[in-house]
Amino acid sequence: MEEEETNTTKVHLYHKEEAKARVRADTKDRDGLHQKLDTCLHPLDPNTHPGESIVNITSGKIAPPTASVDSAVKIGEAMLEQFEMTWPEGFYNTISSKVKTMATTTKSITIGDSKMYDLNVIYSRTIALFSSDRDVDVKDVLAYELAPVPTAIFTEDGMRICKAKSTLKKSLQVEVSRRNAGDADVTVIDGSALLWTIHWPADGTVADFIDNIKTRLISYLSESDVYLIFDRYYDYSIKSVTRDVRETVVSRKHHLLLSTKLPAQKVVLSSIENKKQLNRLIFKELTEDRLFHLRGTNKHKLVVTGEDSCPIEIRMEERRSRYERENQNGRS
Repeated sequence: MEEEETNTTKVHLYHKEEAKARVRADTKDRDGLHQKLDTCLHPLDPNTHPGESIVNITSGKIAPPTASVDSAVKIGEAMLEQFEMTWPEGFYNTISSKVKTMATTTKSITIGDSKMYDLNVIYSRTIALFSSDRDVDVKDVLAYELAPVPTAIFTEDGMRICKAKSTLKKSLQVEVSRRNAGDADVTVIDGSALLWTIHWPADGTVADFIDNIKTRLISYLSESDVYLIFDRYYDYSIKSVTRDVRETVVSRKHHLLLSTKLPAQKVVLSSIENKKQLNRLIFKELTEDRLFHLRGTNKHKLVVTGEDSCPIEIRMEERRSRYERENQNGRS
């Protein structure tokens, strides 16, 4: 008896787009899109738009007055008319774009005869260079203004920097071998500067960023006591002018929670309201997370100063207010 062999073909009774794996992937994409749109300005809601200025709905950055992308068609028609007038001799002439985008206008602004560059970008890039493995000459770096911090050396317009600042830094600079310096008794950290140096997880949440801060502090606490000091914001501060200038490039005010997906770093750290919220969340986590206290302060103490003028000292499970170190003036 001969057995008949037949080829059987697996028959799918549904379209491949209806497969469970594809449905899960689509759901994840939709959720990610919703989260991204929640952080953007609503393009059709004029109440969220900053006046008559051009704004990037994704980052919330306001374009300077020199940006002209909204007049691109009008500018193009005028350029075409001028170009046609040069025919036939000028048919092969180079045509330079006269439309100014946000990218080309935010690199620097012109004040008088000088160009002033984005100091926050220079500062953050310099910090990144120092934290990398590249061989960077400190003397070369300190020969330039690195702001954004010592505002008292800024002139009243908040933009020009007195040339004495880099000279001051260079005078204070002392090169000491780490092997000869010995162990530090105390590490004092500027909270605002720390925020720029910690890894900013692009797809993470506020809680993820705070976890990165805790990890960095634990490494410092393994060697010495740590004093962490965050800025306090007063309307009458000498830094108010410069902060107002920084605010002109960011319009979106976010409602930050631990579970909030992190907006862009510059959107948070260049906005006073956004930065205040982030500082409060960091302060609360550092002073109330008992597991962090047990892991990080078993050898040395952590002293944190936030919006309140009274520092909080943490050592293991002991948490106390240091009223004797209270500073009513604070840092502006």
